[in-house]
Amino acid sequence: MRMNYGKKLRPVQEKTIDIWLGERFKANRNKTAIVEGINRITYGELEKKINQYGCYFKRRGISKGELVVLRIPNVKEFVFGLLGLIKIGSIPIVTNSLFGENELKGIFDKTDASTLVFYDKDEVSLRIHKGRASRQICKIAVKDIAEGLKEDTENIIEENKELDSIALLMLSSGTTGVPKLVPITHRMIYWHIYGYNQKFQFTSSDSYLACLPLAHKVGLYSPGILNVFFAGGKAVLCSDLDCDDIFVQVEKENITITALVPTLARIWNQYLNQECGYDLSSVRKIIIGGSLVDESLVTKLIEKVECEVLPLYGATEGLALYSIYDRSNLGDAVGYHYSVSGYEEIRIIDENGMDVLNGEEGELIIRGPFTIQSYYNQDVSMKDKFTSDGFYRTGDKVRWDSTYGYQVQGRITDQINRSGEKIEPREIEIFISEHPNIDEAVVVGVEDFLMGERICAFIMTADEKINLSHIRKFLMEKGLATYKLPDQLVKIDEWPLTSVKKINRVKLREIANNTAGKEKI
Repeated sequence: MRMNYGKKLRPVQEKTIDIWLGERFKANRNKTAIVEGINRITYGELEKKINQYGCYFKRRGISKGELVVLRIPNVKEFVFGLLGLIKIGSIPIVTNSLFGENELKGIFDKTDASTLVFYDKDEVSLRIHKGRASRQICKIAVKDIAEGLKEDTENIIEENKELDSIALLMLSSGTTGVPKLVPITHRMIYWHIYGYNQKFQFTSSDSYLACLPLAHKVGLYSPGILNVFFAGGKAVLCSDLDCDDIFVQVEKENITITALVPTLARIWNQYLNQECGYDLSSVRKIIIGGSLVDESLVTKLIEKVECEVLPLYGATEGLALYSIYDRSNLGDAVGYHYSVSGYEEIRIIDENGMDVLNGEEGELIIRGPFTIQSYYNQDVSMKDKFTSDGFYRTGDKVRWDSTYGYQVQGRITDQINRSGEKIEPREIEIFISEHPNIDEAVVVGVEDFLMGERICAFIMTADEKINLSHIRKFLMEKGLATYKLPDQLVKIDEWPLTSVKKINRVKLREIANNTAGKEKI
């Protein structure tokens, strides 16, 4: 039976992570909870590991309310460490394991954290020594925890937690430099999990392939491994994104749900163009989030895997919108129709803070049961991210379409001002991506002496014949206005990424300036 995705949902009884996890441990003790390589861990074994980790952390002097930086990749120890810290009432700061020294140090400088839990042989973690006010950092490696675990866990004390107490701190989805910290409460997580599990129909029979970093919202609970645990299903942890390795896991573990970023989805599409011979028929839902999605990507994925594809638009701060695509609506423009609970308040406003008319563009703002109203240790400079009445400002330019839902046009700050004309890069990107020999396109504005900003198009293509003149002619034939035609073209083999795995537009602008003499009008 097809779910009524627009239905309003609110939990009858809200629970902290400890309480609902304890219920799942009791109900599914002998079922597999985690698969990581050759390791298979039951719910009973997972509960024991969490308690052992919690006991170890307490023996190391970590107490309730203490901030602990957690820097572990997609391995089982991430789950043990995260839930062990939450168990004893401390607050893990969940960080990207690919962060550099500057970003990691920035977290310690911004908070009172004095403990770092990291994976073995992590050179960046080993170089971090002091935090705020020159406080010495206590570093705990995963191998040290494994060696220090004890069988006896009777001394662990269940710390009482309020629903609105902070369960963990995550990094803002828009982070490119020193991170902003997003406080995630037990209540916020429960609303996310409850809503997604009802609307996406997670069951105890589901096997979830965790391709995305567990340190990201989509990898963890929106939806992610915590949703699978809530349903009593199985989470398969994946650290190698090689298609052969992934598809072997899909076959072996009968994967039913996974989440991808658009870049990984495109890699899947390219790989599946070949006769790879893998049976992916168990997959029923693929969630795509992290950045904007176009209809060609969705269509190709549905044709290759024959499942529902759910583009997801959200932010760690509490925004989550999605749509459902299958063979019945192939080729439709991608928009976002539904919210997770239905109790979110969503508005689109102009530069004066007034609501725009339907069909007009403006900034999307949101307020709801799991939307934050401030960052952790927020300074004055961040107040423009929230309205006076508690709405979070996404910074995204959006329009509402009665057929296609919320359509994201791009970032307000990404807008290009070329000779006084305001140009939205997303529009040009969509047109260029329709070229049959171009795999992906990103458009940025680059500082220009004459025009203020020139339009630079970056493309991925194997076609050596494609040049700037070719692209401009192609776009003119598509009907694009002449003032929106690219002034510069740069071919690129690999996208520069930010620490949170989004395309680094700042770096692209630097590249464009360094290649300004080539392929330029």
